[in-house]
Order: sequence, then structure tokens, then C-alpha cells
Amino acid sequence: MLLIRHAVPEDAEAIAAIHADSWSEAYKEIVPPSQLALRGSREYRLDFWKKELQSPCDEHFVALEPFGPVGYFSLRAPGDAGLPDDTCELHAIYFSPQHWRRGYGTQCMSFIFNHLQEQGYRAVSLWVFQESHSGAAFYRKLGFVPDGATRPVAPDSDIQMVRFRREL
Repeated sequence: MLLIRHAVPEDAEAIAAIHADSWSEAYKEIVPPSQLALRGSREYRLDFWKKELQSPCDEHFVALEPFGPVGYFSLRAPGDAGLPDDTCELHAIYFSPQHWRRGYGTQCMSFIFNHLQEQGYRAVSLWVFQESHSGAAFYRKLGFVPDGATRPVAPDSDIQMVRFRREL
């Protein structure tokens, strides 16, 4: 059983490693190699997480086994126009590749659903790479459905993302 707690600045290095390793593995067939090398580097992610864990804007959690962190997730107010105020966005959820398919994602999603309900949210949204079929299948299994919204991953990118939503 995972221990889930709020992330603290001292978690930056572990979260950065998880983020870089999982990003590189999960998106190696989707993201161009040059972008994968940049965004999949631990240095790039560590710079990001040192700043991010100082910011009060998002709510970050770390998932731990007795031996240390195995994953993390981030929640925030959606930046998408047209979503109801009682919707929260699951901005990120990642696990170290060596810990995939162990039920950690499902455990964290259960925690997320309960946490958001306790805070008064009635729905959760998230964005998935259009070509991430395993990611989409995981979210569908948990009751998420695409709501028709799409966007590029970045303004200058051809990679599309699809928004999924789920009522709580």
C-alpha cells in the first residue's frame, strides 16, 4: 500500500527523476527525439521541480513505498475556458517505469477522487497525448471519457492532446 503525502521542496530530486524517466519511456514513440532528449533529461526536470515546489499554485503529491518515492501527481485549477468551477485538473501523474503495472496508478486515482470530493469538486479533467493509447485506456478504465476538446501539446507542436473528464 502506498503512502501518499504532499510533496515538499526536498522531494524535487526524486520527482525530477521519476518525471524524466517516465516521460522518456512513455513518450518515446510519440515525441520527436530532440524534444524527448530535452524534456526527458533529469537536469531539465530538476530545474523545473525546484521552482515548482516553491509555488503555491498547484497541489503536488508524492507516492511512496517504504524504500522511497515511486511516483507523483499534481492537481490544479483547469486553465481551460468553459469548464465548470467545480472541476479540478489532474495536471500530471507519473511513476518510475520500473514500478509500472503494480496498481500504483489506480491507488493514486482513488486517493485523488476522494481528495477532490472532500474539497467540494464534482469533476476532474486531464489531458492525454492523442497517441498515448495505454494512457487513454487506463483513464477510460477509471471512468474518464474524452469530452471533445483537443489542443497541441505546445504552440509550435504537431502533437495533439485530448481532454478527458470524469464526474466524481
